[in-house]
Amino acid sequence: MSTYQSSSVPLYASWTLFHIVLAVLSLIPIATGVFALQGVHNPEYAPQQLARASFLNSNLRCYSGVWFKLGLVFWWLLPRVRSQVVLLRALAFMFFIGGIGRVISSRVLGLPAGATAGGAVAVTLLELVGMSALIAWHAELAWQYREAA
Repeated sequence: MSTYQSSSVPLYASWTLFHIVLAVLSLIPIATGVFALQGVHNPEYAPQQLARASFLNSNLRCYSGVWFKLGLVFWWLLPRVRSQVVLLRALAFMFFIGGIGRVISSRVLGLPAGATAGGAVAVTLLELVGMSALIAWHAELAWQYREAA
């Protein structure tokens, strides 16, 4: 029997809350991935005045599909989050690496124009800080509940 008292469990120490947060986080790439499948015709890119090059359009659509699929895998992982630790960490690492790419892009080319600049910063923080925090939180939960697992 675990010595961990569930009556004094802080909210952040709840697997249920972790599942809710992971579900919300997984909906971000699912929703934005579907929206971004419009390629260069995506209204979000209008202020950027992107060239209508077929190669750029193809890459945007391909990477949007990958982004969408990452969200689906996070969603699939929800009921398996305790047993699929390596997959959770690998997915979080993929998002983290994407955040590094965004930082490099903003250093080389600057932030996007208009209202999308705030969104770019928020997504970058989510990828860098949010994914790191998610993995740390998961590790803490796994350690706290190690006897019950």
